[in-house]
Amino acid sequence: MIVLSPDGLRVFQEGKEDIYVPWRLSPQVMGVRVRNGVAFIKMQGGNVLPIGVRLRLTPISYVRLEQLISFYVSHPELRHELATKAGLARVKDLMNRYPWDIEEDLRTSVEQR
Repeated sequence: MIVLSPDGLRVFQEGKEDIYVPWRLSPQVMGVRVRNGVAFIKMQGGNVLPIGVRLRLTPISYVRLEQLISFYVSHPELRHELATKAGLARVKDLMNRYPWDIEEDLRTSVEQR
């Protein structure tokens, strides 16, 4: 299970120690092992962590996971939402639309103010 919060992301791994990665380390999903679907997260400074979440058993694809993490790395001003219903709505939106479409919506709403 992967949990996003305003402070970072936490990966709960079955039978292993949980992994916590703060946003300040600019996490980046950088690959997935095809055989068992384990993803890897690269952090600022070059450290790489395998995260023991079998993506084939979760309702998110590798591409969507990468886009979701990248979106919140790029938008620190929106991370506070992750503790609210608005954050859940945005995550659901990111699961169904491309991040660049959502970013366009954000730009449009700022311009209309």
